[in-house]
Amino acid sequence: MRLSTGRLDLTACTPAMVRADLALDRAALAALLAARVPEAWPPDLWSEAALRHLLMWMASEPSDAGWGAWYVTRRDEPMLVGTVGLKGRPRDGTAEIGYTFVAEAHGNGFATEAARALVEWAFAHPEVRRVCAQTQPDHGPSLRVMQRLGFSYAGPGSEGDTVCYHVYRA
Repeated sequence: MRLSTGRLDLTACTPAMVRADLALDRAALAALLAARVPEAWPPDLWSEAALRHLLMWMASEPSDAGWGAWYVTRRDEPMLVGTVGLKGRPRDGTAEIGYTFVAEAHGNGFATEAARALVEWAFAHPEVRRVCAQTQPDHGPSLRVMQRLGFSYAGPGSEGDTVCYHVYRA
């Protein structure tokens, strides 16, 4: 499954991609994505624990493609720059989004562009009425992404010392 924006391609993770990523097999991941995997891969929040959780979730919910993580690649010089994803199917009308990008991709608007595409994808499903995101209260770049997407403060987050922002279907 693939989404495209003006500059980016978002490819829904497959088990083969996640296994290659877990094995730190850049060549295999690059072949599966048809994009170069930078030396700086993986980004900060794309941990081994997150990948193992994603792989288990995909095995238990094989029909939920798209409701998990997506690899984000630049189209102009095919290169993996980050991930964006949903934390499973919506609950009570709410889908939760997250994103992380390699440092060399910061400041280019890639996170905003990729997150916008995934928020639009989520809202194309009638069961989604709201999309939320959580971040550290002092994480300026993440907060700016949310603000650019029209998210507003929703209160404390549910993950440690985080804050939650959300946007409703127009």
